[in-house]
Amino acid sequence: MKIQWLSPRRRKATMFQAARKNKISSVVKLFFTTFAGMLTAQAAMAAGPGMTLSYRNVIPGVTVSIKEAKTSSGEGLTSPGALAPSPDPMRHGKTLSGSDNRDLPEWVEFSWREWVYGVDNTKAELAAMPMYQRRVYIRQRIPQDVVDEVIAANRVRKPGTLAEKWLQVYLVWYPGETRVYWELNNKASEVLRSGGDQLPVTVW
Repeated sequence: MKIQWLSPRRRKATMFQAARKNKISSVVKLFFTTFAGMLTAQAAMAAGPGMTLSYRNVIPGVTVSIKEAKTSSGEGLTSPGALAPSPDPMRHGKTLSGSDNRDLPEWVEFSWREWVYGVDNTKAELAAMPMYQRRVYIRQRIPQDVVDEVIAANRVRKPGTLAEKWLQVYLVWYPGETRVYWELNNKASEVLRSGGDQLPVTVW
């Protein structure tokens, strides 16, 4: 067996080349791992219909202030904040777009506070008010063929354009409950199909 002795300078250069090779290998591995994760995330987002959420409050004389909204997958949704009361569940309120092709959540859990509408409260008074929580089921309320229609429309959508069909979900706070109503709309804002809970106009 022949033993090759390296000079200190040659040994240092060899060690540097080996370390550099390992570093490049690690960077390449990290790149492909990150890229694969991005593709997986994009595929998961593209697998669903997405939805536009419209929040309404028809509780007479009460402001509903939503502090937090979390989905069944642990994802946080943008909070609409304070919702002033309105007797008509299809008007006023706030609408937050979420039509990004994500899958529909099984449920959304909300945390909110309530106070008398029109009354100015201090921060300390608001913080002392009770926090309510409720889990509202979404996915089971919407028929699969409606979901499939929206997904099919998203697949043929050209980049930078709106899909031919999109899903709008209404979450309406009534006394003691949150009702769910959905609409399948087209680009002309025409309602093609709808369903869910009945949303009666409240009488004040």
